[in-house]
Amino acid sequence: MGPDLTDAYSKLGPEGLDSSLETLYFPAMAPLYAYRPLTPNERRDVAALLQSASRRQAESATAEVAGIGLLGLVVLIIVTGAAGRHRLKPVRQRLVERARLQTGRPA
Repeated sequence: MGPDLTDAYSKLGPEGLDSSLETLYFPAMAPLYAYRPLTPNERRDVAALLQSASRRQAESATAEVAGIGLLGLVVLIIVTGAAGRHRLKPVRQRLVERARLQTGRPA
């Protein structure tokens, strides 16, 4: 029904949020609160709620990004290991054979 206020605290900050809750310049709220403005306690409660919602959203996003990054790293290591597993095998075999010939050891 209304706008998403999840990041309102991080956008406005404590002073800006308190000011906007005091004046209630929002068109949808002005008629409702014209004759009964929010009390200082109500403004603090609303600000605390919005601050909590903003903090919770930031924490969950960080955990999700870290999880995706870790998963990507694991997939990259697996793909690199699978693709390069046999890449040096022929080179190593030639080097071992050459070393055996030089030292005179049997193969």
